[in-house]
Amino acid sequence: MFIGGRLEAYKAEAMDVVKAFVDGKDSEVDGKLQVCTVLDCYVGNEEALRISEVIMRHMNQDDPTRGRAKFQYYFDNKEKKGRYILWGNPAFVGKVLAAVGEAVR
Repeated sequence: MFIGGRLEAYKAEAMDVVKAFVDGKDSEVDGKLQVCTVLDCYVGNEEALRISEVIMRHMNQDDPTRGRAKFQYYFDNKEKKGRYILWGNPAFVGKVLAAVGEAVR
């Protein structure tokens, strides 16, 4: 969890990286097909951490479909929202989003 000014700085940094992807600059993901997705989860801190763990499990797996991928996360306590930003190929990002969907039911 990030508090005060650090949260605002982290939000701004995350949006700068998303904007760079949208503008076609500085992609750390490779391949013909690249995805950047923003997932907002309006949940409490504990559930937000559980969702983060689901994503991290996929990020750390030895999965040939993963390719180069990256992930950022922060929790905004004021908004009661976890924000997860994922970059990667569509097959991998889809698999991660499906896993989150299953975990949050």
